[in-house]
Amino acid sequence: MDSFEIILVIGLAYSVLASLTAFLITYNEYAHHFVEKRQAVRHALEVALTAFVFFLIVTLALAFLLSERL
Repeated sequence: MDSFEIILVIGLAYSVLASLTAFLITYNEYAHHFVEKRQAVRHALEVALTAFVFFLIVTLALAFLLSERL
């Protein structure tokens, strides 16, 4: 495995953890404000997806930058 693949695997794992954490925190907060739990789940999933995409983009950028230097 070269450095690009290692950074990508580690970053992907942390992206999943970040999105799961974002989902749980957002759901917990929105569950207090919405009467219907379905709305809270929908909003929490949107936040989780946004967090996943953000961290995946950061991981890809970091992998490209560091793999060229290592």
